Amino acid sequence: MTNADSEAPMTIEMSAPNFLRVLFIAFGVFAMAISVWELGRGVWPPNIFSPFFLFIIIGAASVGWPMMTGALFITNDIWTVEKDKLTIERKNWFKAEKLVFSASDIEQFNIVEVGAMEGDNTWKVVMWVRGWKKFETYEFGSKAAAEKMRDQIRARLRGDPVSE
Repeated sequence: MTNADSEAPMTIEMSAPNFLRVLFIAFGVFAMAISVWELGRGVWPPNIFSPFFLFIIIGAASVGWPMMTGALFITNDIWTVEKDKLTIERKNWFKAEKLVFSASDIEQFNIVEVGAMEGDNTWKVVMWVRGWKKFETYEFGSKAAAEKMRDQIRARLRGDPVSE
């Protein structure tokens, strides 16, 4: 690895594709709209079965609303790691922000296990910055892969060459 390679910024992109966002919005709106459309007649005018139908409508909204709002507001993060500086660009459809941290602002990196109900657990790198705010990477299939990413980020912050 040349000296120029060790000074090139390292980029880590964590994003949700727009087509997937639109799909989740559509599913969320569909879940809420179809339940009201089909079961609304059971709620209004009020009758003995109104609470039952209202319960189902609220259940559909409790699934549809988080799907819709999650797709709208989740951020796409791009981490750019350079010597003594880490920049995080966060964007969604409504806002964009750029956070810049010096190496001295970063308190620690942790490897966190993410439990799975089915299948193997996954791992992610969690960065804690001064003021105890945390930022997370995407999930890795093994602890070794997460540790490798953590080590690469640390090395790039120090200005050391990063092995691929």
